[in-house]
Amino acid sequence: MRYARLHYESQIWKQVIIRAILCVIVLAALIPKSLLAQNARTERIHFPSEATSTSVSGTINGHESVNYIFGATTGQSVSVVLNSDNLGNYFNIYEPGKFPGEDYAMFIGVTEGNRFQGALLTEGDYMVQVYIIRSAARRGETARYTLELSLLSDENK
Repeated sequence: MRYARLHYESQIWKQVIIRAILCVIVLAALIPKSLLAQNARTERIHFPSEATSTSVSGTINGHESVNYIFGATTGQSVSVVLNSDNLGNYFNIYEPGKFPGEDYAMFIGVTEGNRFQGALLTEGDYMVQVYIIRSAARRGETARYTLELSLLSDENK
């Protein structure tokens, strides 16, 4: 009788542990990858009064990245140029509501280069993610860069 009770209790504990493990797995799957990116910082780009272009400079090391946010309206064009002392330093551009690690970028620097010019089809906050490619990041390389950003409306083209 005592053996049957111990066996029953151990079966209950096994079920509790299995359910707890499954809950942890489900919760981990629901966490956005962008929240797991410990080495990313976000900065908003502000244009000087009456200016349509600006530049920001910075340094990143290893797996660090910087997400620059700028607002745009439908019909504007943007020009983004990245100048860097590290050939493994690139940028991606994400449309409003899209995020690194979760969505595809509208521009991927590692395959298309460090210059982008194009029309913006959606109004909202765009993100320019500056990063070092994985192989260089693993070696702990550093990149000093300048990101040049210009916004033009249809009238200024």
